[in-house]
Amino acid sequence: MACHQENGKVSCPVAQKAQFGALNAHARSSLLISMEFTGKEKVPIHGAERELNRLTLKSEIGEWALWLDDQFKLVRILVPEDNTEVVRD
Repeated sequence: MACHQENGKVSCPVAQKAQFGALNAHARSSLLISMEFTGKEKVPIHGAERELNRLTLKSEIGEWALWLDDQFKLVRILVPEDNTEVVRD
């Protein structure tokens, strides 16, 4: 929520956590999550290296790493506890 675009570039305050309530409709439960911008990283995507914005999502059930491009499009998700990685085209 604190991130914004300036001249086509994303600007986010580093190490500022935001907390949200989330719903899992399938399990009919709710939980508290936190999201934190951890900076830009060079990440290999389909054989090419891209500089993406990294966010860390934490909850009581684990931690996810999310990478977004400068248009806030989700490009990659990594869930180390489940050995799961999702990369979008």
